[in-house]
Amino acid sequence: MHGSVWLIFLYVNIRYLQNWLPTIGLHKSFWQVLGYSLIYLPLLFAAPYAHFFFFVPKFFLEKKYVLYLLFLLISFVAGSYLTAILDYAFIGNENQDWLLSNTHVWSRIPLLVLFTLLATWARMTEEIQKQQKKQQQLEQQQTAAELKWLKAQVNPHFFFNALNNIHSLVHLKDDKAGPTLVKLAEMMRYVLYESESKTVPLQHEIDYLLKYVDLQSFKERWKAKIKLSIGKLPSDIFIAPLLFINFVENAFKHCNLEEEKSFVSISIEVTDNKILFACKNSVGDPVVKDATSGIGLENVKQRLQLLYPDRHVLEVKEEHAVFSVMLALTI
Repeated sequence: MHGSVWLIFLYVNIRYLQNWLPTIGLHKSFWQVLGYSLIYLPLLFAAPYAHFFFFVPKFFLEKKYVLYLLFLLISFVAGSYLTAILDYAFIGNENQDWLLSNTHVWSRIPLLVLFTLLATWARMTEEIQKQQKKQQQLEQQQTAAELKWLKAQVNPHFFFNALNNIHSLVHLKDDKAGPTLVKLAEMMRYVLYESESKTVPLQHEIDYLLKYVDLQSFKERWKAKIKLSIGKLPSDIFIAPLLFINFVENAFKHCNLEEEKSFVSISIEVTDNKILFACKNSVGDPVVKDATSGIGLENVKQRLQLLYPDRHVLEVKEEHAVFSVMLALTI
């Protein structure tokens, strides 16, 4: 942009001088006019560029308005006199009185004001863009930090409970102890490492949920009360990690599977460009009460707003002792 302004004004100035000089009886070659213009332009642009690089950031943006106006005035006066002296040196002694008159000296002020206004606009635009970029970076950092914190809130009670169950299996010398421990290790690996990615394959997220449900079905009599329905999942679908686990944790936390009519039902399917997730559970006396109770649903709501602000529909309700969650996620 700066280069374009320089070239345009250089061309206009040369054309003007070639037409004007003969009217006052002077005949200068193209190279003389070009040489004069190449000196004249830096002198004329000195004030706007001083304004652009120094006056605006050092005085105007720092709210030192008196110093700003003072230096701006000095730069205008200096620029006007220097260009008038250059005119005198270029045109010749016979026009000395006219060239050094106040009228000729101050005739440069409109151009100086014009270019200074352009410089002000350019500088302020640049500053605004810098501030916007800085704000975007801060927002991105804040969002990343918030997402990391929210992800860290995945209820740790399950892992402690699973370890206690494995301890019981080991104590009873049950053959399920080894495979159960391996399954728990795979889940912990997923939470600690794979979930650090922005997105993961949907199938990996489902595998994590299946392992979670399997470990929750510790007692044989509970398995009949847990219903899972997983539709056909395309291999090219990716989602944010640990997005469904809060809903599933919440279902098991608030459903006492020891009760006769208790149940947990989970379904996931992909239709067109949407992932449909549903989780229902009977509401009884909660099996688990811990410090993290109550933050699970708020956690996932915040994550959905951050990750899929205009691409999700979430319905949470409780009717007739049944708690249900319906999530439609556009992918």
